[in-house]
Amino acid sequence: MLIRKVLLLRHRREWVWALKRDFPHLAFSLNGQVECSAVAARALAAPVPAPACGAGPGAAGGGRLEGVMIGRAAYSSPWACLADADVAVWGAPANAAASRREARAPVGCWVLRSGLGAI
Repeated sequence: MLIRKVLLLRHRREWVWALKRDFPHLAFSLNGQVECSAVAARALAAPVPAPACGAGPGAAGGGRLEGVMIGRAAYSSPWACLADADVAVWGAPANAAASRREARAPVGCWVLRSGLGAI
């Protein structure tokens, strides 16, 4: 389907930080090209760099992005992409589930109790 195609724009990721630098009073989120929760965590932690020329409204740099969207990577392989999100992004001491089996067990029990059938 044509809509699912991604146009890789040169320097697209850097545009988000440039916009945040130039308009620090607005909220910006990185949308796309984020493969896993570790990359998301790095993007959220990265400070907005000051411009090379030192001019402009946000010339001092600093600040951070407000959000990151993980889309197709989470859809194509959710466990590989999001298994360590609790630790990598939110700073939890451990992840909620150590394996896929452990993560899906509560869902399986709910399905069986609800009468929807076995998974």
